[in-house]
Amino acid sequence: MRVRVADSRPVTWWGRVPGRGRSADTCRRSTAAGVVVAALLTGGLVVTPAHAQTAGAPAGIETTQPGSDTTRRNWVADSGLRAPLRQRWRVNFDKKVGPPVVGDGRVYVPLPDAVVALDLATGKQLWVSPGAAATVSYARGRVVAAGSGIRAIDAASGAAAWSAVLDPGESGGDHVLVTDGLVVAQGQRLRAYDLGSGALRWTGGVEDGTDGEPAAAGDKIFELAACTVAAVSRSTGAVLWKVNGGCSGGGGGRVLLDGERVLGGPRLPPLRTSDGAGLPGTAEPRVLAGGVGLRTADHGLQAFDALTGAVRWTAPEPDLFETFDEPLVIGDTVVRAHISGDLRLRRLSDGLETWAGNIGKPTDVFTGSQDQDADLAAGTGTVVVGRNGTVQALESAPAGSAGRVPVTRRTRATLSESGTRERFAGRIRSTIVSPLRLEIDEHPFGGGFRPTGRSVVPDAKGRFSLPTTVRGNVRVRVVESGGLHGPSSTTTVYVQPRIRFSARNVNNRVTARLTVSGSPRVRFRGRRVAVYHVRVRSKTLVRIATARISGPRFRTGRATVRFAALRAFGRRDSVIACVVGGTRLGQGPPVGYLARCGRSRIGY
Repeated sequence: MRVRVADSRPVTWWGRVPGRGRSADTCRRSTAAGVVVAALLTGGLVVTPAHAQTAGAPAGIETTQPGSDTTRRNWVADSGLRAPLRQRWRVNFDKKVGPPVVGDGRVYVPLPDAVVALDLATGKQLWVSPGAAATVSYARGRVVAAGSGIRAIDAASGAAAWSAVLDPGESGGDHVLVTDGLVVAQGQRLRAYDLGSGALRWTGGVEDGTDGEPAAAGDKIFELAACTVAAVSRSTGAVLWKVNGGCSGGGGGRVLLDGERVLGGPRLPPLRTSDGAGLPGTAEPRVLAGGVGLRTADHGLQAFDALTGAVRWTAPEPDLFETFDEPLVIGDTVVRAHISGDLRLRRLSDGLETWAGNIGKPTDVFTGSQDQDADLAAGTGTVVVGRNGTVQALESAPAGSAGRVPVTRRTRATLSESGTRERFAGRIRSTIVSPLRLEIDEHPFGGGFRPTGRSVVPDAKGRFSLPTTVRGNVRVRVVESGGLHGPSSTTTVYVQPRIRFSARNVNNRVTARLTVSGSPRVRFRGRRVAVYHVRVRSKTLVRIATARISGPRFRTGRATVRFAALRAFGRRDSVIACVVGGTRLGQGPPVGYLARCGRSRIGY
């Protein structure tokens, strides 16, 4: 079928070209009736069936250039990264870091005045190459720095190999493509340099764009120049085909490649790499892995089928995630990072969060701008995060390898009263902290721990405090969601029923009304409550009255007892009450006076 517009109303085909932190010029409106795109194909743009459309596996496990590799999909192969994560190393700079890339066991970091190489395993600085760089790319033992010009650096030694200066008045060059022995920069036109010598091999492509991020596959290089997606010959730069979105103007963007499909933004359908013919699906995603596109939507992250547009899953996230940079997909794991330090892993297949933690605040470097990027790169079993003035490497760690969650204090004793709000506090002394929560195993114990209450993220010093209201005997532990720390030691809290008195003395006859409350699992009705005189001098509890409990079936009850006023009542003496047999119901410790409640006399 042919794609066409049903009427002749003016249509704005391009407002802002999608791209990382860049906006494009607003394009002119097209009033051509019945035209959606103008292609250098007779008869317009034909949408072909989705036959033989393979997603194409990622080329490797390292992000060798912005967008992961020459396809710009932000997808690399599985390198063994698994939750939980721990910090391998952290390096702080006194300047804003650009997007890091990884190649040959090294991390290459662009700075405003240099390129720095770090050892992927240790974070040790290997070399510094002076000169401004906005981005870097790696291929065949060379690091290519792009900014006001282009220069190649020997990846092993940091020695300068060659440099190229842009023509006067020409923009572009902040993002280059390094592919198959070529360094391709997109400005007003494409320029290809020899990776080894720096010699200009050819100029070509569409000449109505500015800075952009071309991609490459097979014998073609693809560019997005304003409203036009074009394929050019890798060997000569000659335009092989191009498709226009119905407008004109400056401003390039990033091209994504997915098997036989070229994605050039939401205003054009996916195009076939061989001839530019339109294909079914959407060209919207900025991250694409295995036919699944990712986007930010509805205060969260959303995955959708790149062919049909059908939503596969939506994962709500805190509002701060709206300012997250593009995710990186490592195998089947979606990694997202935020400038604040929040880092999350999800399964690409179903969106299930497999790990969440905070890797700490970065070194604050004032740059005079509001740049809040958190850039991600990947290497063998490692994810690298660049934020503000900090670069960190995170690796997999055995579950519980950091020891148990330390619980240093509680605000109540081990014996508590039903309805009391207990707090479990401590301090995590770790670079990476994950949300903590309480788990409880209620009487009769052995039924398994279950989570209770809300999760709490430790503060900047690792301190935490987790509250819970206890109503019956319960075992409590603190669990870290990230799994780097094992569960804390278990604390058993024995909880006796809360019993309240209301008494009147008339002619030395006391009438006391008792209200009993406890676990919602316990039926108090029909059970006996015993009232004791606590004689401190003789360390004896003397029973003075008993009564049956009435009221609702579970959790609460009431009773009325009558007894003669106590004559020999010492200054430190008191009156207490207990539920007979309550300890067998998980209401109090199985020792002491509560275990013997109901007897006429109890020593203590």
